[in-house]
Amino acid sequence: ALNQQVSTVDENAQKYIQKAYESTQHLGKLFKDLLSITRLEDNTLDEQPEPFELGKVIKAAVDELQFKAEQKGLELKLKSHGGIGTDQNEVMPLFYVNADSERIREVFINLVDNAIKFTPEGEVNASISGDDKQVTVGVHDQGIGIPEDEIEHLFQKFYRVDNGKTREIGGTGLGLYLCRTIIEMYNGRIWVESEEGAGSSFYFSLPRLTYSRAQELRAKMESQSAGSGQPAQGGHPQQGQNTSSGTAVATSTTDP
Repeated sequence: ALNQQVSTVDENAQKYIQKAYESTQHLGKLFKDLLSITRLEDNTLDEQPEPFELGKVIKAAVDELQFKAEQKGLELKLKSHGGIGTDQNEVMPLFYVNADSERIREVFINLVDNAIKFTPEGEVNASISGDDKQVTVGVHDQGIGIPEDEIEHLFQKFYRVDNGKTREIGGTGLGLYLCRTIIEMYNGRIWVESEEGAGSSFYFSLPRLTYSRAQELRAKMESQSAGSGQPAQGGHPQQGQNTSSGTAVATSTTDP
């Protein structure tokens, strides 16, 4: 009997600890999102755009999020139009953009986090593709979908789709607004295509750089850094396939 009581206490304690942990995580994310939004809206961010290869950032983020997907019994896959290197470590062709890589990574992770939260079973797919003018990243889930009349409000500050499932999962109502603000800051676009009960696909696109243009911008940054005595951030663009290859994943039908 004593063992049963101890077991019950342990189970109850674990539940309280888990709830406390979830509340702490929620408050931490809320604070972080509010701070980021305030700095973005006040134009007080220190980050400067720099040329980087987006495929490498997306691939690393997918690898990082694999464990979280597996914990929920989901598969997380990355598909690149144009193929992925045979060693699965390099996304090809090369997709250069000019932005802050950490901010773009933050957007992608936010979208994948949402996809994992709202997908009860099956898989979450990420994709990257491009044409001569832009690079498009997609996150596709098999979740509950979004009602058509909610889509136009989805990227507004503090907006949350209001149904039983979303109330159960929770959220700050700031994540998608933050994503939109970051992407638009770098002359990009973000949108969603969804059908209620059939899942959602979130996309963002950024202006694409040719390899030669990425080199040119990098050289300019290094020259300016040398003049100021400050080291340039990031690394040199790597020579790869022609950056004009690749095809767009989808055409937007919704422009929030």
